[in-house]
Amino acid sequence: MRLARLAGLVAALMTTSTPAAAQDPMSALERPETLTRFFDALDAAGAGEGERPVHILQLGDSHTVGDMITASVRSRLQNSIGRGGRGVLPPGKPYALYQPRQVELFEQAWTAVTPGPGSAAMSGVGLSGSRALIWGEGSSLRIEAEGSAAFSRVVLCGATDPAAGTLTVRAGFSETAVSFADPTPGAACREVRLGEPVRSATVIGGTGAVDLHSVATFADGSGVVVSALGVIGATLNDLAVRDPAVVRAELDAWRPDLIVLAFGTNEGFDPFLDPFAYEALLRGQIAQLRTLAPRADILILGAPDAQRPEGGGTCGDEESLWRIPRELPLVRDVQRRVAADMGVAFWDWHARMGGDCSAHRLATAYEPLMRGDHVHFNSAGGDWIGQMLAEDLTAAWRARAVPAGAEE
Repeated sequence: MRLARLAGLVAALMTTSTPAAAQDPMSALERPETLTRFFDALDAAGAGEGERPVHILQLGDSHTVGDMITASVRSRLQNSIGRGGRGVLPPGKPYALYQPRQVELFEQAWTAVTPGPGSAAMSGVGLSGSRALIWGEGSSLRIEAEGSAAFSRVVLCGATDPAAGTLTVRAGFSETAVSFADPTPGAACREVRLGEPVRSATVIGGTGAVDLHSVATFADGSGVVVSALGVIGATLNDLAVRDPAVVRAELDAWRPDLIVLAFGTNEGFDPFLDPFAYEALLRGQIAQLRTLAPRADILILGAPDAQRPEGGGTCGDEESLWRIPRELPLVRDVQRRVAADMGVAFWDWHARMGGDCSAHRLATAYEPLMRGDHVHFNSAGGDWIGQMLAEDLTAAWRARAVPAGAEE
């Protein structure tokens, strides 16, 4: 019966129509057999036996910041398996136009700062890429969630110090004090259990200073949560230099089942890219994540197709401005080779969107799916490509979870 239930769940996920540009779902996801722990967690959640939500944590650049592709994956998995909350967020609005799906953030005397990619300050932040220095009782961050993102736990991660202050989490009629004072400077995550699902919580500053790095909302029990943590313009190197104490504390607290690495576009636009150094960096980051999050599987999203308007006409007619950067295919090749060598999953984003020059076709279509910059997806395009990623993951899970001929 359990297999039959799982079959029904995954079949529901596969009922959405696949756009013409999509290929065979199984051909885009390479080495799905490396996602065993993630699929095991989906099995438990699908059968209603999960003790906590299945957590997908995506780390990346502006494609991730926009939360369009991740929102598409999130909605499809949550609608079929269950809702696990909204997941991890920056400690405030990292950008003026930041609009995460399912939640809204309201700040009062509260400012989150995101260092620019490549800056030395990037070494002072955690996986959200942002930090907020909070001082004073007049400061607050209110999280308002849609009904589909109701939560029963709030997790705050920040720096610890003997002189660190206290925050208060207010939800409904309850208030819980959270202290980051600790004799040993470092980082820690504090969890506040709310007792029942809520749609709103406010984090309030206290009398001391708190260096906050992330805020997360989770539901209890089975379900799926997809966290999208990106920095505009970021490269894998910006991830590598994050504060190791904060990163370790965050991964311990968040317990991701699948870590998605969605970097590569900005590296592919770097005319000075050293592919050998990039390969060493990628190998090092995979090894580091395996050490810090041993329970998590890893999926690399291969760099998508994109062009720059500098002439050369590799896309469009010979007079076209749009050219594929020479380094972009190199980045993709390194990602695929490293994934194969280190035994992690790889999703061929480039092939799924239609191959070379697909960004040009999608940006100039009658109903475009990409913006005019030939790099970023619009809202419809984000939902479109996210649907394919969700379908590819689900198809692989289905093939493993429901063997041919199994009916009960």
